[in-house]
Amino acid sequence: MSPQKSAAISAIGLVVMAWLIFSADEAPSAMLATIQYVAVAACLLGLVGALVKMARGG
Repeated sequence: MSPQKSAAISAIGLVVMAWLIFSADEAPSAMLATIQYVAVAACLLGLVGALVKMARGG
């Protein structure tokens, strides 16, 4: 997969996960909150990795 596609998918995932976290009406369970924050971290890591790869010309 090209770094541009990977960056776009990671950015979309990051926005969706942030929206799900901040738009919740009530506090989620501890397990759900953990899963959500792990997903945010994975999206952020994927976005940074794709941006680094694009900067290096890969």
